[in-house]
Amino acid sequence: MQYEDRVDALVAPKGALEMLSQDEITRISEDSSELHELFRRCSLAILNCGSDSDYPQAVIEEFHYFQISIGQP
Repeated sequence: MQYEDRVDALVAPKGALEMLSQDEITRISEDSSELHELFRRCSLAILNCGSDSDYPQAVIEEFHYFQISIGQP
């Protein structure tokens, strides 16, 4: 499925996130894990800053297609 507003970006951690263990990286990388879903929702909330909507469920429904992948260098 294509989206007109699609953006591909690479974001590298600074500070404490540079210190994640291999196990933590694995857990946050698994698409089906609760930790990955929490990270996805937090990322979406950050990207939604400045929006007029402050209702989390509405944001999640509007951007249900939002995906985020965790990779290792």
